Amino acid sequence: FSQDIDFQDFTKKMQAGEWLELPGNISEVFVDRQLTQNDGGIVGPISVVTAWNGAAWDDNCGYFLGGGHQDYGGNEVYSYCWEGQNQFQWHVLMPPSKADPDDKSQCPHPKEGPRSYHTYDGLTYVPDTKSIFIWGTVGFCMGNVMGTDEVAELVLQPKPAWKLHPKGPINEFAHTAYNDKSGKVYIWQGVRQAF
Repeated sequence: FSQDIDFQDFTKKMQAGEWLELPGNISEVFVDRQLTQNDGGIVGPISVVTAWNGAAWDDNCGYFLGGGHQDYGGNEVYSYCWEGQNQFQWHVLMPPSKADPDDKSQCPHPKEGPRSYHTYDGLTYVPDTKSIFIWGTVGFCMGNVMGTDEVAELVLQPKPAWKLHPKGPINEFAHTAYNDKSGKVYIWQGVRQAF
C-alpha cells in the first residue's frame, strides 16, 4: 500500500468484501505504562484495543481509548488519520493522566480527564461540537462495579481538551449512534434508551 495515493479515491474503487491493510502499528506509539495509574494495571496499553473497547471516527481520523476494570489504567487517546500531516500514522493525541493525589479514595480518579473505561460501542463523534462523547461502563480499579463517574467529552478543536459532564442516564453496556439529520446522539441498553 503506497502512502502517495488519494486514500478516499482508492477506497471508493474497492470491491465489496475486499480488505486493505493500512500501514503502521499502534504498538509503535504505546505510552510508557509507568505514566498511567497503578503502573498500567494488569495488562497495560494493549488493552486500548483488546479490553472491551470501541472507537469513534470523524471524516478523516479514528480515535481509540479505553482499558478499564483492572486491565488498564491509562486514559490516553490514540489517533490514526487518512489524510493530512499525520496520514497513515498512529499518534498519542491525549497523554495519560495519573491519579489525582488529592483523591484519597480506594479508587482515585485521574487528575485530568476521565477514568479508563470499558467502552464497547459507547464512543460517538459529534460533528456539531467536533468532539467525541464517551459512555463508559466499568472504570479502572472499580472491580465489577457498573456505571461511571461522568460522561466524558474530548473536544478535538482547536486543541484537544477534556470536558467532564454529569453522569448520563444509562450506566451499563451502552450502544450509541449519531443521527446527522436530527443532530441527536442515541444511546440504548436493552429496552432503555435516551437521546
